[in-house]
Amino acid sequence: MAILSFVQTIPVITLDSPISLHGVRTVLAFLSNGTLKTAIEIPVWDEASPATAKLEVFCNLLVDKLLVEHVDEVAVLTASAPHSVLCKEKLQLSAAFRQGFDSLIYVSDFSYEKPRRVAAFTHVYNEGPMLEVWASYYAKLLGSENVYVIDHGSTNGTLEQLKTGVQKVRIPRGKVDHMNISKFCSHFQRFLLTQYEWVIHTDCDEFLVHTESENSLLSYIESFPQGSTLKPGKAFDVIHDPQTESPIDFSIPITLQRKRLKENPHFEKPAVSSKPTTWLAGFHECCDERTSAQEMWLIHAKYIDVPFCIERNQTWKSLEQTDLDKLICTIHSTPYVQASPETLEQHLLKKLEGSIPAPDWLKGRL
Repeated sequence: MAILSFVQTIPVITLDSPISLHGVRTVLAFLSNGTLKTAIEIPVWDEASPATAKLEVFCNLLVDKLLVEHVDEVAVLTASAPHSVLCKEKLQLSAAFRQGFDSLIYVSDFSYEKPRRVAAFTHVYNEGPMLEVWASYYAKLLGSENVYVIDHGSTNGTLEQLKTGVQKVRIPRGKVDHMNISKFCSHFQRFLLTQYEWVIHTDCDEFLVHTESENSLLSYIESFPQGSTLKPGKAFDVIHDPQTESPIDFSIPITLQRKRLKENPHFEKPAVSSKPTTWLAGFHECCDERTSAQEMWLIHAKYIDVPFCIERNQTWKSLEQTDLDKLICTIHSTPYVQASPETLEQHLLKKLEGSIPAPDWLKGRL
């Protein structure tokens, strides 16, 4: 049994059965909406199971979120070591930090007028022409000085090949760890929010569009209250029909070359926020309440071309993961990643089933 215990004399909610990570997120979002006054006792799976490992990852994430929001100490205990505390150093830091808490409250009463409206950032490793499409799209939307690319130790000259003059940040590379990626992106978002009212984060094959006008996205985002986290009202994959469409030409807008969309709710991601966001692995979920922005769509360009998919899969196959990441993201046993060109073509033809024509307003946007 894993226990999330807040170091206070407070009520305890005990759940009668194991809870999914989505359930934990929901409970966390509920408790984070104001002052935390409740501890949660959560029955989980066997201590050695991957599910338990995932929950412990989530507990660490919970600690990060609470300390960022200046909440009291949090202890995370497990049945195998009921007296041990994960993130012990962070807990000690929290105790020391509270010595100056009165000053923090005083300073927090004064608002800072941020000099910029909206920034966008992505993180990449050994990307190619898709990054140019992403950088060009968001630079046109926001201004290149407000677009940031975090290069995670690329070895193929990713940033050197990028022609669009965006802001470039390099960080060293270790083994792949999706929780670590989520963490450094969460911290980078917090950094940007010190100077920007809103921050967009997407992968470099994801594009946020307004359903009416190309120039309406910013004003639409800013129509939401400060403190909001937004997810797109709908998300779609752009699908290559290899039987009728030519290979992609990255010098021509993608949506002039690809005619079919397939709705994919999995990509209704918390991609825009005016407050610190704590993402889970993969950025499809976060520990924060989200508002559905119905007039904003996310266009996912992963499946725009069979050769492009094969090339990206080669990068995925070469990645070395941490032991924990192997429990969270099974890269090397994913059929799509391991697919041959023939199998991948059949996969895309299958995805075309149930697809819809791309709307006219989308053509030429990206």
